[in-house]
Amino acid sequence: MSGSLELMWARMATGSANISFPTLEEAASHVYTPDEERAREYNAERFVIGSIVNVAKRLREKAKEAWVDEIMIADFYPEQAARLKSLELLAREFGLNRKERQNEK
Repeated sequence: MSGSLELMWARMATGSANISFPTLEEAASHVYTPDEERAREYNAERFVIGSIVNVAKRLREKAKEAWVDEIMIADFYPEQAARLKSLELLAREFGLNRKERQNEK
């Protein structure tokens, strides 16, 4: 999934007219222009991408660095099911699973 996101943002940063969300196949086969590669490198520190454990760790680190106790998530998934799954995994990792909390009462 991250390849599609990186390609979309690289296109946007370089003024491409094609800013649709690329398929996984399109992203995997795309050859980045030098400008797109620079945009991709620039965005590397801005995005939090990886396994749920690594994403949660990075989000906690970023929150600590910014001295905040809440964060907002902006996700870019081409499919609703993938979006919901990622949010459920994050909620579970942060102890925010509503069903589990309701059963504790």
